[in-house]
Amino acid sequence: GPMRLAYRNAQNVLEDVVDHDGGDRRLDGVDAMDTLAAYKDVAQLVVDRDAKKQRYRDACKLYPKDDKLPRGAWPGSTDWLAVSRSNELYVKHVETSFMFVKREEFRLVGTWEAKPMEEYDS
Repeated sequence: GPMRLAYRNAQNVLEDVVDHDGGDRRLDGVDAMDTLAAYKDVAQLVVDRDAKKQRYRDACKLYPKDDKLPRGAWPGSTDWLAVSRSNELYVKHVETSFMFVKREEFRLVGTWEAKPMEEYDS
């Protein structure tokens, strides 16, 4: 998804900058001030990459793990749902039980029906 792609792109940018052969030449240490500036830039790239990685990991915890269920957000909300091919809507429910063991399941919350737009034009 887009979060994984953003994380991988940030990782690739970081790798390109620190690459010994084609990366940022300021990291060679020829000029102390340039090297310090390059360290700052690399540190910012690491912070950016780590933030995107954390967003990706957090999203992995929220998205359904069953690839058979199409995923998406509730209309007008950021809460995630899964829609089955049999027109059933499921929400992810996470329950923390004794000893902080988390159990997650998808709970049926309803069904849906799609009608062509022509039926509403009158």
